[in-house]
Amino acid sequence: ECAEQLYRLSKTRQGKLILTK
Repeated sequence: ECAEQLYRLSKTRQGKLILTK
């Protein structure tokens, strides 16, 4: 659903790939 948005947010949050579902 919003995996891309979450992935982007997490990536921009700590600059890492953190998928927080």
